[in-house]
Amino acid sequence: MESLVLNELLRQATTIDEALTFAHFRDRSGIEMDIVVERPDGRVMAIGVKSARSVNQRDASGLSFLRSVSASDSSAASCSTQDHLP
Repeated sequence: MESLVLNELLRQATTIDEALTFAHFRDRSGIEMDIVVERPDGRVMAIGVKSARSVNQRDASGLSFLRSVSASDSSAASCSTQDHLP
């Protein structure tokens, strides 16, 4: 699921005039963020991708962590689906 979302973001990023950097984040304690997008000005957007019927606080731990250590104008998003892809 993460690959599908990342590939779509990469495809759409080719249509804008801004060089975005895409990465994955995981620290030693296991906090993880599926997709981290950095803009040239240093602003960061973190995206968590889940294939589940619901998202809970634990699922958002990576979003919360990156928000706490990044610039105040950074963004966080969560993408969740209960659909199963073939």
